[in-house]
Amino acid sequence: MIFSLHQDATHQASPQHQPDQENLGRIRQVPNGTGPTWGTRGIRGWNESNHPLAASVPQQVGPGILRVLAPNPGVMTGPGTNTYIITSSSEAAVVDPGPADARHLEAIASALGGRKCTAILLTHHHVDHVEGASRLGKLLGAPLAGYPSKLQVDIHLHDGSCLTVGGERDIVAVHTPGHASDHLCFLIYSSGIVLTGDHLMGGNTSVIAPPDGNMGQYVRSLQKLKDMNPRYALPGHGQPLPDPIEAIEWYVQHRMEREAAILGVLASQMNKCWTIQDIVEVVYKDVPPSAHKIAQYSVWAHLLKLEEEGRVRALGEEGLQSLWQLTQNPT
Repeated sequence: MIFSLHQDATHQASPQHQPDQENLGRIRQVPNGTGPTWGTRGIRGWNESNHPLAASVPQQVGPGILRVLAPNPGVMTGPGTNTYIITSSSEAAVVDPGPADARHLEAIASALGGRKCTAILLTHHHVDHVEGASRLGKLLGAPLAGYPSKLQVDIHLHDGSCLTVGGERDIVAVHTPGHASDHLCFLIYSSGIVLTGDHLMGGNTSVIAPPDGNMGQYVRSLQKLKDMNPRYALPGHGQPLPDPIEAIEWYVQHRMEREAAILGVLASQMNKCWTIQDIVEVVYKDVPPSAHKIAQYSVWAHLLKLEEEGRVRALGEEGLQSLWQLTQNPT
């Protein structure tokens, strides 16, 4: 599906909005990470950025791209949710409005600088990305656009859907299930910049939480994004990734190392019925115990992938309470 979002040519745009640098230093800045693992992963292709992480302050982070950080830092959101505004001379598209926080939504509206918002794009259905979408849509008179399986949207986006902002910037939707079944990345065709939502993170790994999260799909989606050869990545949380290819390779390697470690644990006592918590305590010794509850979901996702491949089997309970063993002849 290909469609364009155009504005009447007689519209007079306001000058490009720039951050108020004089006031920026006086605004409370949030750290590059929040929670026990943010900024500690050693992710390749990512480094600390010169862009201050200041909530509700528009900042230019790429050609024609503004970031407005939402004031929702936390263990799962890191510094907070990144809202992006992709601009042309007369129009703009907003990506992931974030929480329904009045100050944040007003900052987004102000950052448009008089441009008409032609669409509000949603990477996926998780609340930290979409809670404010309907409210912002009403405020700006803009339609919501996203993958329609879990979102109520005005414009249905699928893999390869394309929209044009002001006739100047072509944006291609890339379906990247894994973190969420309806996850989309948005590739700005002319620049090679990709907005990755929660597919790639700036300073941490993405949580894959079944049943909607799927580790097999996630690894395949990482490869799919790598094959598109993006030049620069703007994640839904944290700082930009100046080398997304290297970051993707690290993410895949990290997941395969976790998978191998899980198989090693199961192989250490072939007759034992392993709980997910048992596995986490062995495999995730490199992260603080406070993060182990979250890690259980990633281990569960790995085990489901391995079960699909016939390498492990589930016994007894379901979900996080399930028990696991290697199959007799894992391939």
